[in-house]
Amino acid sequence: MQGTTDADNTLKPINVEKCTEESPCSLRKNVQGANQMLFANLSEGFKNEEEQVEGDEKAIKTFTREEVAKHNTSKDAWVIYKNKIYEITYYLLYHPGGEDILAEQAGNDITDYVFQYHPWVNVERILEHTYKGMPK
Repeated sequence: MQGTTDADNTLKPINVEKCTEESPCSLRKNVQGANQMLFANLSEGFKNEEEQVEGDEKAIKTFTREEVAKHNTSKDAWVIYKNKIYEITYYLLYHPGGEDILAEQAGNDITDYVFQYHPWVNVERILEHTYKGMPK
């Protein structure tokens, strides 16, 4: 537009609430600026290179629920969601509710948990590149 400068066309940050120690804006503890969609885009590099290929089809790895249950720490976190296994270790840093709340679910089937708290979240899209296999 005529009469405008580049500075007029830049987004300006909006501070709708002043955050203080006494009155934090949020209880969320994720990495500054991190969010689920950022993780989904960054995780594209996580595509599982270990997948075995038989002919033109990929062999689907299977794990017992006991094997999944062993991956139950924030440094090694797997979950089952809708009968698929995902490694969420790196995602923990991007979880909007903070790392700890999701790390508590590591090693478990989180399907009901997600439906209870976040039925609108597209978990498959967020975690698609962290897919490990299927439960036996």
